[in-house]
Formats: sequence, C-alpha cells, structure tokens
Amino acid sequence: MANKEVYENMDLKFDVYENSLVFKRNNNAYVIDPGLLESFTVAIPTGQAYTFTKAPEAVVAAEPKTAASFVAMLFEGQDVKLAFVPSKRLKKANYKVDRNSAGAGVYGSSSNDTFDEFLWENTYFVIKNNGKAEAVNKLNKKNLLNALSDKEKEVKSFISKEKVDANTEEGWKKTLEYYDSL
Repeated sequence: MANKEVYENMDLKFDVYENSLVFKRNNNAYVIDPGLLESFTVAIPTGQAYTFTKAPEAVVAAEPKTAASFVAMLFEGQDVKLAFVPSKRLKKANYKVDRNSAGAGVYGSSSNDTFDEFLWENTYFVIKNNGKAEAVNKLNKKNLLNALSDKEKEVKSFISKEKVDANTEEGWKKTLEYYDSL
C-alpha cells in the first residue's frame, strides 16, 4: 500500500458509503487509509472487475464532492473517457405515530419506510479530450446522445444499426468506442 507496494489476492470489501477499503486478517477487520492507496481492483459476483483510482481532475472540476472518491475508468479512448463513481445514500426510516381511539400510540409508516436502507446513487462522467467532464446520473439513450451531441447524427445511426442497449455500461462503452473512431 505504501511505497507503491502491490498486494494481491486480498479479501477486500469496498465500503462505497464510507469510500473506504476494509480487509480481514486473523478474524479482525481493518480499514485502509484511502490516502495510502493509489488504486485497487475488485471483482463483482458477475466476474467483472473494476479498477478504482482517485478521481481525475476533470471529474473533480465537474463535481467537487468527488475529490476524495474512488473512480473506475470504464472506457479510455483518445477523444472520450467514461468514469464511474459509485455512491450510496442512507435513507432513514420514516416512522409516523398515530393515536388510536383509546389514545395509545400506534406506530406505522405512511410511506412504508419502516427501516433504514442504502440506496445506490451512481454517477457516470463523460470526459472529452478538452478536459471537460459531464455528469450522467442515468445510463440511457437520451443522456448518451446529449453527451455526444457534437456527433449526434452518426452516434444515433450507430445505436440503431448495431442495436446498442444504451441503458447498460456495455452499450455506452461500445458507443464510445465508435465515437472515438470518428
């Protein structure tokens, strides 16, 4: 971790909410100081691996709160890049106390939020070769065409012809690869 040492095959957990890495040794959990990390790679159950690094300047300029975040570069072309910033938000339970006819408190929730839960709030950034990054909160065709509006006609034609699913990371990567070839 320090001095650019490489550690392989560690059992790590990327705590997205706290933006930290946790590992186990001798049945004890340890949090790794994010300042000591240059990068790390995690594999998800689907078998896909993500390599995370500190947020590039373009992403931080577009969204300053990402300055301490870990970012996965999903696509790195000559003219365009796609960065992924995972994040979670804690949604607190919304309990409501009603009084029944006898005056006793009846606990319930008008919105069915009877427990705290973490919600994913991932953000993607399209970074053009001019160094500007544009935040995208949802992967879809509209946002893809907006991000690549300088070559919208060609990109739209490619998406239709190749039947690209613009709602997925793979669809965006395929389209960005095409955009980069123009």
